[in-house]
Amino acid sequence: MGNENEERQLTFKELFYILKRHIISEIAIIAVCAIVGIILSVTNEDVYVASLRVSVKANIKQDISYNDTSLSKMIMPTIEDFISNDSIIIEEAKEKSGYTDISATAISASHNEDSLIMTVSYTDVTAEGAKNKLTAIVNSAQEVVKQPNSNTDSQMSKYFFAIIELEPVQSVPVVVQKNNDLRVIVISVLMGLAIAFAVSMLTYVISDKILTESALERITGKKNIVCVPGRRAKTYSNKDFKPLDLTQLSDSLIYIKESKSSVVYQVQSTTQSEGKSTIATNLAVALAEAGRKVVIIDCDLKKRKIHRLLKLENCNDLMEYFKDEKSFGEIINHTEMENMDVITANSAVKNHTMVFTSEKFGALIKEAKENYEFVILDCGPVGLISDYINISKWVDGTLLVVSCNYIKSRDLKITVNKLEDCNANVVGTVFNFCNERDYYQDYYQK
Repeated sequence: MGNENEERQLTFKELFYILKRHIISEIAIIAVCAIVGIILSVTNEDVYVASLRVSVKANIKQDISYNDTSLSKMIMPTIEDFISNDSIIIEEAKEKSGYTDISATAISASHNEDSLIMTVSYTDVTAEGAKNKLTAIVNSAQEVVKQPNSNTDSQMSKYFFAIIELEPVQSVPVVVQKNNDLRVIVISVLMGLAIAFAVSMLTYVISDKILTESALERITGKKNIVCVPGRRAKTYSNKDFKPLDLTQLSDSLIYIKESKSSVVYQVQSTTQSEGKSTIATNLAVALAEAGRKVVIIDCDLKKRKIHRLLKLENCNDLMEYFKDEKSFGEIINHTEMENMDVITANSAVKNHTMVFTSEKFGALIKEAKENYEFVILDCGPVGLISDYINISKWVDGTLLVVSCNYIKSRDLKITVNKLEDCNANVVGTVFNFCNERDYYQDYYQK
């Protein structure tokens, strides 16, 4: 069955299915983020970016008129960082310009690697402020980088091992108005997509529910024989019987039967309300319609449903056979459908183990096999009672009903392990309450 990490791996198809299941909440999250982005773009003030191109000259000789091109290129990134972050330049610019709000975060410097010209920019909320502050910064930078080192007799810069000169190649800075509205909205939408995806994945991981047929087969290690489309009712009634087309399932069991004279199947589920009894009853109907003689025995002695689903009144009781009050033939309840009979359980039984481990139950199964081609046992859920342990030795195969988006994968794995531990021979699963649209899409793709 593979390790736990393999079981939790998602295929692209499963991932798409999970995202599709939460499409409404995902759209809501994206819409909220987009609205927030629009609000921010409306309330956000436009900014102005002033730019000034500055040539950089560097030399280690006394005459700066000679520019060492290689040295200039090598030292330019350091000068850019110096202009953008040095507190001395910023403090001098504040003093010279009278602007006390000059910030290093608003300064940027960049250059083309093939050029000795550096572009210095400053961003501000007003065009005049951006231009004046940038001019002050460049003027301060010119003076600071020229400051000689007092420890040497040369004109080497106090901050660089070279003679540095910065010279603007424009008379005045160029100011451009920038509007970040579209950028803010795009970023907000992208954040919405990321949040929606994260929420869907977190919901899937926390819920740990079986959502797709491929996930079901990966967790159980068994082939899913049929997907049954439908919606789970908010309230489940024992009296509700929903006719289902289980021809595919009955055909599969007929094929599996091969040369055996009769086959006994127990129908199991992890917990209640997965539609186990409805599947078992409809399976018996499908086998009968295929011309196979079938009997369904209600072995879920705690939640007895078969007689209610088939609306059988005054039924013969399974327990009458165990009390030797009636023979096998006398506890058979005939239905309106040809080839299909029922053995119901009308009496409450406290000690289930005593019933299913008795030789009497073995004799019941033996007689059923002698008279019918298929014997279907509707058993109690594996996760609630341990009847499966005692019944498994009497059956040829087990059908595991799994309800979509209802059972946790770890609980399902426990169920399969329990059945395999008692040699229950799980021949396959029935995926119940699948999304009808997804079911038919998968069906036609296959």
